[in-house]
Amino acid sequence: FFQERTGNYQITTLEYRPPEVVAECIVTPACDIWSLGCTLFELATSEYFLHPESDIKTDVQIQLYDQMIACLGPIPNKLYRDGNKYSMYFNSDGSYFRDVEHGKDILTRLISYGYSKDEILLFNDFLHIMLEYDPKKRASATQCLQHPFLKTPLS
Repeated sequence: FFQERTGNYQITTLEYRPPEVVAECIVTPACDIWSLGCTLFELATSEYFLHPESDIKTDVQIQLYDQMIACLGPIPNKLYRDGNKYSMYFNSDGSYFRDVEHGKDILTRLISYGYSKDEILLFNDFLHIMLEYDPKKRASATQCLQHPFLKTPLS
C-alpha cells in the first residue's frame, strides 16, 4: 500500500472514483475511503452512488463531477487547483465550469429503501464523512471505525 502517489490516475473503477482523482491531484489513502463510501451506498441500495454512462455525449469524468455536485452540493472553490486537469473542470475563480442543478441528496436517496429513521440518519452521517470533497478532511479508516453507525445495534 502507499501513502501518496502521482502518475497513473485511473486507479479506481469509474463509479468509485474520488473527485481528486478526476482532477489528477496527488493520490492518498483518502481515495480508498471515498471508494468505500460509494461501495457501502451500493450495498445498502443496490444502486451505484455515482453512475456515469459512457454511451452519452458528455465525458464520463464530467458526468462524475455533475453527479457529485447534484448529490453533495458544490465543490469548494480551488480545492483541486494542484491537479493536472484542474483547468478542464474549473474556472479561474475555482468554481466548477458548468451549472449543475441540485438533485437528490444521500438522505433523500436512502429514504425509499425501508430502513428505520435512526438507521438512515446514522448511515447518512457515516457516508458523509467518507464522501467529503476535501481528502484532508475526509475521515480516516480509524475514524470510520469509531463512527456510531458501526457501534450502534441496528434493527
